[in-house]
Amino acid sequence: MSPIPSPLSGVAHTGMGNLFVEWNYRDQAENELRCGIELGRKWANQDAEINGYTGLVRSRLAAGDHHGAQELIDELVNLIKNSKIPWSMAMIDGLQAKTWMQQKQLEPLQAWATRKALALEGGMPYILEEQAIILARAQITLGQFQLALSLIERVLPATEAGSRWGRTIELRLLQSLIWFHLGKSSLAFESLESAFQATEAEGYLRLFLDEGEPMERLLTSYADQPSARFQDYAISLLAAFTKEKIRIPTGTTDLPLIGSSALIEPLSEREMEVLRLIAAGLNNQEISARLVVSLNTIKSISRTFMASWGSTAARRPSSAPAKQV
Repeated sequence: MSPIPSPLSGVAHTGMGNLFVEWNYRDQAENELRCGIELGRKWANQDAEINGYTGLVRSRLAAGDHHGAQELIDELVNLIKNSKIPWSMAMIDGLQAKTWMQQKQLEPLQAWATRKALALEGGMPYILEEQAIILARAQITLGQFQLALSLIERVLPATEAGSRWGRTIELRLLQSLIWFHLGKSSLAFESLESAFQATEAEGYLRLFLDEGEPMERLLTSYADQPSARFQDYAISLLAAFTKEKIRIPTGTTDLPLIGSSALIEPLSEREMEVLRLIAAGLNNQEISARLVVSLNTIKSISRTFMASWGSTAARRPSSAPAKQV
């Protein structure tokens, strides 16, 4: 006879599912989130159901499946329309705003941002911090960088003082993107390294990938700095961006071979030569000098190599499954 799951087991499954989303374990995330939703439904635990749906929406948005994300948001609206959880509708409101951001639907996003800014004009209690972070994202998408920076500077001291590290990391990343856009690279790198201190050991991936091309440009610029403290981590994140573009199918566990059809296009003879020197233990500077090729070209080829054979971003135990990045 199978053991009866605890009424709290749904929350455990959705918590693990959301962790898998962050690590980019796509299949495992889907399984855990769906399991958590079903257990939450069985035990009338709406916290589990809501956490499961939010994870699934994030996963759909990460895959560019806007239609699927919207369907899940609509399901969630029906699920909690009679809910007594006070923050539930505000949470759905935020998910909808994130969908508009990714689809670049600026008109409804601007209307939402205007309403939300008015609602957040007063104090910033704990329960409103998540909404403030989404508003800052919306303002960045709308090009309202100074407004977003001011909002972040209002929220950040409280999240740091309260040791709410997930929110603090997210705010630091947004802050770094704004500073970089405004041409203040030193401030951008300072905020980025502050986030790296908490994300490197935990193997954060999705948080960076979700920021898209602006984050990729920031990481590229940071990784090119000789003084970068987290250069290896930044390069491994860039490799994850490259692999994301290759679009390895969900469920793939084997890493593609160099020169295989999984790559965007076959490697040239010069690229193969670079990879042979990498395998021989030469660093980028030495390869650049030997082949009389620019250092940036060598770095680009190195990133493609890392994307094809996986990265060490998580520094995970050998028992962990290979990330689908």
